[in-house]
This record gives sequence, C-alpha cells and structure tokens, in this order.
Amino acid sequence: MAKLKKNVGFLTIFALLITSLLGTGIFLLPAVGIVGNVAIISLIIMFIISLYIAFCFAELVSLYPNAGGVYEFSKKAYGRFPSFIIGWTTWLVNTINTPLLIVAALKITFPFMGNLQFILISSMIIIFMNYIAYRGMKDSSILLYIFAIITVVVIGIFLIKGFPSFNPAYAFDFGNMKLILILVGVFFVSETFFGWEAASFLAEETANAKKVIPRALIITTIIVGVLSILVAIVSLGVLPIDKLIVAPNLFNAVISAIFNPNIVKYFILGIAVLFVGSAFGNIISTPRLLLAMARDKLFIEQFSQISKKTNTPFKAIIFQAIVGIILVFVSLGQYKLLLSLIIPLSLIMYAAIIITVPVLRKKDHRKREFKAPLGNILPYFIGLIFLFFMGAWLLTEPNSAYLFRYALGFIAFGLPVYLMMNIYYNPAFTIKINEFFSYINFLLEDLFFPKKLRKRIISIFKNYQKKTILEFGSGVGSLTMFLADKVGPHGKVYAIDFSKKNIKILNDRVIKENKFQVSIIHDEHIINRVHPSINNVDMVFSVGMLGYVQDLKKILNEMWEILPENGNICFIEYADYFHFIPNPKLLSDKKALYEIFREAGFSIRVDKIKGFLWNYCLIYGIKTENKGVPFI
Repeated sequence: MAKLKKNVGFLTIFALLITSLLGTGIFLLPAVGIVGNVAIISLIIMFIISLYIAFCFAELVSLYPNAGGVYEFSKKAYGRFPSFIIGWTTWLVNTINTPLLIVAALKITFPFMGNLQFILISSMIIIFMNYIAYRGMKDSSILLYIFAIITVVVIGIFLIKGFPSFNPAYAFDFGNMKLILILVGVFFVSETFFGWEAASFLAEETANAKKVIPRALIITTIIVGVLSILVAIVSLGVLPIDKLIVAPNLFNAVISAIFNPNIVKYFILGIAVLFVGSAFGNIISTPRLLLAMARDKLFIEQFSQISKKTNTPFKAIIFQAIVGIILVFVSLGQYKLLLSLIIPLSLIMYAAIIITVPVLRKKDHRKREFKAPLGNILPYFIGLIFLFFMGAWLLTEPNSAYLFRYALGFIAFGLPVYLMMNIYYNPAFTIKINEFFSYINFLLEDLFFPKKLRKRIISIFKNYQKKTILEFGSGVGSLTMFLADKVGPHGKVYAIDFSKKNIKILNDRVIKENKFQVSIIHDEHIINRVHPSINNVDMVFSVGMLGYVQDLKKILNEMWEILPENGNICFIEYADYFHFIPNPKLLSDKKALYEIFREAGFSIRVDKIKGFLWNYCLIYGIKTENKGVPFI
C-alpha cells in the first residue's frame, strides 16, 4: 500500500486550522437575528466546548496519526459500518461546505452578478484550487500561508477600526436572557469553530504528527476563540441591537458603521478571500478521507491511488473537483438550505467522534502522547450537550424539523454506497447478498444474463463433447445448463458456488432437467481457492467472480495446474453497473489485467459487450506451457 510522504510541519497545520476554523461563519453573525446579543454568551460557551473538543482531537491524533483522521478513530472505536457513516457524514459536510463558501464569497463581493457568471467563476476557482492540491503539499502550503495571513490581517483590521466605534452598552445589552435562547445561540455560532478534522486528515503526512498536530489544535483553537469573541463583541457594539436585527443585511450594517464607504468594498473583498481560504482548507484535506476509506474498501478503490509524481491522492482530488462543480449549481438555488444542513450534520459527526475517546480508552491501552482531561466521562457529557443544542433548535425554529429530516436523508443516502462497496469488496457480505437475491436472480436470469449472451460465450470455444469443465462460481446455474448440453451425457461439469441457496436452486434444476453430468459443490472458500477435489479439467468458466476473489494470482496459478496445454478459460464479469457506478479496480485497468493473466501462464483477450442495465467484460483465452506469454 502506497504511503503519503511526511513533508508537513507545524506551520502548515497551523495555517490550515486558522483558515478552516476562522473562515466559517465568523462575520456572518447567523445567531444575532434570532437570539440578539445573547450570541456573545453562546459564543463564549461554544469556545469552552470547542477547546475541549480540540483536546479530544489531540488525543485521538496522537494515538492514530493516519490519513483518515475521524474515519480512523471511528473505525477503531465502533467498527466498519459506523465508521463508514461517520466518514460519509464528514465527507458530506466538507463537500457541501466548499462550494457554499466559494459561492458566498462571490455573492458578497459581486451581489448583482448573474447565475451563469457565478457558476463559471466558482467552477474556475474550484478547478484551480484542486489543481494546487494535486501539485502537492509544498504548493498547497504556500497558498495556505497566504490565506492564513490574509485571514488574520482582515480580522485585525476589523478589530482595530471597530474599537473606536464600540459602545459597551450596545454589546452587553442582553435584555430578557433565557436558557433556551443561549442554547439556540450556541447551535448557530458553533459553525464558527468547525474544522478540527482538517488537521487530522494530514496526520500521515505530518512529521512527528503525535506532537505537532495536538499542539497546533490547541493553540489555534485558543486563538480562534479569542478572535471570534472579540469580533462578536465589536460587531454588536457598533449599533444598538434593535437597529441591527431589523437591518436587511447584518454584515453590511456592521461594516458600514465601522468603515468609510470607500473602504467597505475592499474589506468585503478581504472577507471573500477569507471564505475562499476556508474552502481551500477543505479541498486540501478531504481527499485524504476518501483515500483512507478507499484503502479499507469502503469507498471506490481507485481513490486510494497516490500519484508518484506529486505524492497526492490524485483520483480522489479529481472526484472532489467534479462533485464541487456539480454542487455549485445546487448552491445557487438552495444556498440557505444547504448551509443550514451543515450544522446538524456537523454536531452529529463531532458528538460521535469525541465519544470515541472514552471508548478507545477501554479498547486500546497503549500510552498516549497526549490525553484529554476527564476523557473517560466528559466526552459523553459534551455529546449530550450537543443533543440539547439540536433539541433547542428543533423547538424554536419553524423549519428545523424539515431541515433535520433532510440532514438525516443525506446521511441515509450513504447506505446504498456502503451496500455497493460491500458487494464489491467484502466476501462475507457478498455471500449474504447472494443468498438474499438467489431466487430473484433465478427468476430474472434472462434479464440479468440474457440467453443470447450465454450462447455467444459458449460459441467462443469448440469441441465441448466429452470434455470436463470447471464452472468457478455457478450462481443459480444460468450458464451451467448450457455447458451441460455442450459436454453431453459423457462429459462433466463441476459447478461450484459459495451460496447455499444458489446451490439448492441449481440442484433442483439439474434434477428437473436430468443433467446428471453436472457435479455440484458448495464451497464457501471459493474466493480464496480452486476446490481441492478438482484435479484435471479441460476448460474453466467463471461468471461474476473476479470482483470477489481475494488473490487472483493464486487462483489463476491453481487453474493453470489443473488445465492441459491450450486448455481454455473464460471469465464473464458484470461491468459499469447501471452505467454510472465505477468498476472494481481490477476491471478498470485492462493493462494490469493482461499482466496478471500473462504472468500466470494464460494468453487472453478482453472484450466488452454492451448490455441494458450494465455491460459485460469478457476475458477468454488459453493456457500456454510457458508463463509470461503475450495476450491474444
């Protein structure tokens, strides 16, 4: 497995966290219109909570300094399926947030720009930043430093210019303060601090990550917390709250009260750059999450590939760029909706992640380089508090229940992805799925594996009479019956499958049609071997098994041993499922496929046959006496 090189230091992680944390929500004042000046108290509470979350992330990164970050923590704590859901949710949050930030930057800078221009410019920004991410961490770090400096300068200018206009009576006019308002306020201001996971994704590339990232997490969270509170106090101290909450645009009202009208447009441009910098933090870090999930075969396996030239997960970056451009179209019409989804999704994600701290303390007793205080109890309490925040939001906001269901729907959308990845890569799961769909496959075999195609496959080779055939993965017998007819009553077909229900259906068909030349074998270990009872065969056929085989070279070598010289092989694989789902890695790399078969001693040809629901990959050829022969 290719590893990412350790070429990231403290300054890069610090710059990444500054842009990721400070760039999301600090100037948008989302809570003020709902809870007024109570937002300051909410922000202070969220700062204390966020500092503890930083401690939790510091402990987790020091224990598992791997590219997957939050996904790795969840995998060790909860297992395969929960870790996928948490990884999927994290990917959703960052993927949605990136185009939203870019669109927001353009909208505040060019409010009267047309939608087509928004789409074109946003897409160009996404392509450019993903290109920088592809070039590697050296170029990415330089751009991160620039964004981090601009972010700190913009906030510094805002505070310096704002303090002369500051009136404490305006800022600290809390009025009729209620607990429910504070909780709702925390829900909305929480987004200001989201972004700790970005640093965890770069752990595999960080030199001495166990010490560097925890230190950066805590220092940056303190800086971000202090700056955010100061920005909130100054923002709410330049105008009375009754004027602020009736303003058409809170952000414009605040900066117009602070800056000269001729300067406002330049400050707005600085804020736009700040937003774009936050988006760039997501673009750099999120592909590492896809890489980690792909390594574990919980996402498309090709995304685990690392470029030899740039040492980056280039296919994950390309995919991210494509999804980002698609979401730009959605963001224009559903901006507020998607922005509102990020907060509940993030709270669910962070609650699940910090609770891994006490769970892993029970499971993994290794020494930690860094430990969060009260880590056995306090994370559960913080997770419960997050539930209270969401509860307060659900009780007070009119559309919150709808938005929450929408957010859960986004998470649930990951279930078919998980199902598909397991069908491709998880042998135990594959057996269960095959068991479940056995009778459906039997009833719809003419749709899934048409007779015309089966006849075409059979016609590739000649002289079947009295031959012995191994059918490696017989399924419900769709091809078995054709093979039995071809070899005749004096031939032999060994039909082997890992599904008991498939075997039962096949056995019933054999008895019903008197195909007693078929010998049926149930072998749940077929993905790892050719059954030891098979010693000599003239031909090998296999339908839909390549994606499940654990060690193809081993299987091919065993087939080579039982075949005579010039013995035939034919693999039929389902490809391009529904014409949009990517193939398993092996089927997508024809050159590698030829190489594996050639090394095993088979001269092959690979053809693709178009189908209705999917296509079919046909791999057929002959055994040669000498291994390493060229393909047909």
